[in-house]
Amino acid sequence: MSKDVELLKRLNFFNEYDKKSLSRWENWLQLDFLYHLDRHGVTATWFEDTYNYDKRKRLPNGKYGKSLARIDIVYRRPSTSLILYTGIELKVSDDPDSIKGSLIDLARIGSFVNRQWCFRGIFAISIYRYEKNSKYLRLSEQVGETIEFGPYRVSIIGWEANENKDATLHSYNEWLKYLSLKCKELGIKCIA
Repeated sequence: MSKDVELLKRLNFFNEYDKKSLSRWENWLQLDFLYHLDRHGVTATWFEDTYNYDKRKRLPNGKYGKSLARIDIVYRRPSTSLILYTGIELKVSDDPDSIKGSLIDLARIGSFVNRQWCFRGIFAISIYRYEKNSKYLRLSEQVGETIEFGPYRVSIIGWEANENKDATLHSYNEWLKYLSLKCKELGIKCIA
């Protein structure tokens, strides 16, 4: 049985077992995702990797005075420069409004100290069970991708450098400005 089929069986089990809340298994999914990356040849992975905020920048949503940030999963893709990584923020909730938390995480990453920047891609993955008419879901459809994953829906919003020379914090923050404009068009106020 393929590992993907096995993962879908586990997700179906969780869906039937815990009808109350998905957020309780977010950490399990993070670790299972790391395991999945390892099985597909990724050689460098980190869980809850720590970075410093630039204290000169305004931090979005409640992180004033904080100096450390964490990214749920950081990994280096096979055949990628040894100094460039991909970061993933995972959110699990019952409805697509969980995308709001992903947007906040994406904005916070833009406040990292420039000298610690080492990314060629940053993605926020929101997993939710219930469909409803949501401005966050409309945003995901406009700037990202929404797919079915077993009994769930997955929204992926992210930035990726076209070339290694574009893998800069400045490039990421330019993308955040674009994302912020799209949010404003839909009446979403969660990122600056």
